[in-house]
Amino acid sequence: EKEERTKSKNLSSLKLLFDFALPYWVIMLGAFIALVAAALGTLSIGRVIQLFIDRGFSSNSDGMTQVFLLSYLVVAVIAGATFARYYLVMWLGERVIADLRNAIYKRIITLSPAYFEVNKTGEILSRLTVDTTLIQGLVGAGASVALRNILLLIGGLCMLIFTSLKLSALIILTIPLIVLPLIIFGRRVKELSRKTQAALADVTSGANESLNEIRTVQAYSQEENETTRFKEKINHSLTSAISQIKARGWLTFAIIGAVLGSIVSVLWIGAIDVRSGSMSGGDLAAFVVYSLMTAGALASLSEVYGDLQRAAGAAERIQDLLFA
Repeated sequence: EKEERTKSKNLSSLKLLFDFALPYWVIMLGAFIALVAAALGTLSIGRVIQLFIDRGFSSNSDGMTQVFLLSYLVVAVIAGATFARYYLVMWLGERVIADLRNAIYKRIITLSPAYFEVNKTGEILSRLTVDTTLIQGLVGAGASVALRNILLLIGGLCMLIFTSLKLSALIILTIPLIVLPLIIFGRRVKELSRKTQAALADVTSGANESLNEIRTVQAYSQEENETTRFKEKINHSLTSAISQIKARGWLTFAIIGAVLGSIVSVLWIGAIDVRSGSMSGGDLAAFVVYSLMTAGALASLSEVYGDLQRAAGAAERIQDLLFA
């Protein structure tokens, strides 16, 4: 049911959530500080790996000890900040949704009987349950994940440029090779997904129609015709599903090929720089780590945007009810 709720491209309705969260600004501030600390700790992993390779395995035992102690410090910061971020953000999400549900119910209970004659009770209750649950996911984990990945994306790009400007330029040049398949095959997959869902709905509708009129079907001996008709709908649904699987497979093939191909190219050019002495092995390893970190953050942000649209649609429906 959550997936069926309409989305909204107008994200301004999410201000409603900020209004309910504002009384808990101290918790919000603490969560943001923990979020920044966790992101900085995660970004420092690349530098730690660089120190491991360039200094940690040197003959100087003191240098190795320092690198390992620094690693433990980074682990402690990431673990502690992640715990604080998770606890504060989830607490805030639960508190805001509790307040929001109380406000919705307080409004519902005062609405005139005429309102319930025009609007279905089930739809009103779904705003109290389904829509608030959608928003809870955003106020809780969704917002935290979005902010975290924005910080990782910005920080990762900065560290890529700082580590190697030449390899960063190569990564930027390969971005169209990754984005192009997403645009071409992504639209195709989305279109085929809609067709597959429509075909499956047609199967369900046909079966429901026949079963509801089963006495009529049997009275006129139409069992064989109905079975044949149902089989045709199933075959059509199967064909649509296979087409979607094939398109999704090509999309996966193109993305994996482009991403792994770009990584191999970076390693190849980086290895040449390491061999010539213009770049250390640790810097090359750190660059690969930051590349993967940046790509992961970008992929996560694309998923979070869909959650934002669903939450915005839910916020609009709740606003319509609160200010009805």
